[in-house]
Amino acid sequence: GIYAGLSANGEYSGTESIESYDITENRSFYSLPSKEALSGFVTFESNRSDGTSFVHKYRFSNCKIEAGRISHISIDYRHPESLDGLLYIREEDFSRFRTDTMFLANEPRDIFYNSKHRSFYVNAPLQVSISDEHQLLVKFFSPIAIHDVTILCRFNKISTEFLELAHFDLIYPFMEATFPLPVVSSDRTFTTSSGRKIVIPAQPELSGDDVTLVIRTEDPYMKKIEQIDSRWFIRFSAYSADNGHAYWRHMNPLLCRHGVALATNMAFMFSSEEFNTEMNRYEGKLKDNGGNAINLDALRQRIRSHGGLVLGRVSGVGGLGGGTTYGLADYCYTGVYFDATPLGSNPHNYARQAMFHEYGHCLGYNHSSTMTYGDQWTVLCATVFVNMGQEDKLPVSSKDVIANLPM
Repeated sequence: GIYAGLSANGEYSGTESIESYDITENRSFYSLPSKEALSGFVTFESNRSDGTSFVHKYRFSNCKIEAGRISHISIDYRHPESLDGLLYIREEDFSRFRTDTMFLANEPRDIFYNSKHRSFYVNAPLQVSISDEHQLLVKFFSPIAIHDVTILCRFNKISTEFLELAHFDLIYPFMEATFPLPVVSSDRTFTTSSGRKIVIPAQPELSGDDVTLVIRTEDPYMKKIEQIDSRWFIRFSAYSADNGHAYWRHMNPLLCRHGVALATNMAFMFSSEEFNTEMNRYEGKLKDNGGNAINLDALRQRIRSHGGLVLGRVSGVGGLGGGTTYGLADYCYTGVYFDATPLGSNPHNYARQAMFHEYGHCLGYNHSSTMTYGDQWTVLCATVFVNMGQEDKLPVSSKDVIANLPM
């Protein structure tokens, strides 16, 4: 029903039909006028958030295309999930949101030294919260990517059930990102953990106090993290780097990344069956500051209940430690991985010795104990640490994990 030609005298002639025209890019179609009102179909091909596709087909009629005028076809199209509250993020969606990476090379000190921005618990590296802008804030203190993560939410004043608030196909290493939540601006339908549908009214002033958030995932890395039985709080400090101190120096973002891996690996190792089995062989050999044998169960409890580590950087010595103070030289942060030394070499290298020597101080032991010097505690720890790394049992086994990340 569309004229096919326009002559020099302004007369239209001929006829052509339109069988199919893709308007994906600009939603417009340019043509000569129509002889009469047109009818036909508009077909929508789209995807659901889980990747499955569907087709909706709408009929239109009485569309007259006139010379010099714009004609419209209006379709009341709604995506099947247009009123759903679930925020579904695929890897290709990140470019649409405010996403960043922590500990990039140019990250300023006032960020990575600020525990409000850069701190975590070793048994909870994935942090989800509601930001001051009423958005979902995600931080992941890990050099390992994880997949298929669902965030469950309970609106404390509205429902006693947990709802599916967000799903991520991927959370990339050291991710820091914020995502607008659909329920902030309009009523949304959610699916409860029991499969029931529930409508939550718009939450324009949504805050952290309004919700309880829970993370659900079967990712192998997070399954390892679940085995950590301590709750060490990890953050970073300059200590006396600006005061002319003989040993303290400033951290940098790369060392912060290695520090995340080191603290996570150490906490995981201390929670492992491999470590506890090997430590039993040292019954009576681990001595306290007075030379008395340390009760191994009491030592395990002391490790579990330790408050955490404030990571710093030293130069001129291998490390400084005590309480929560934990400073290591550069080569200690980077040289403790199993593949930082040749295969078959003595696992008790200087970097690993310093790593566990300083943690012995953090547990309250001095140089008169066997928890710092001697071939006891540090040898025990270094041997298990290397063996678990070689067998890829640690959360971050190889030095290449961090070396291959973009800075």
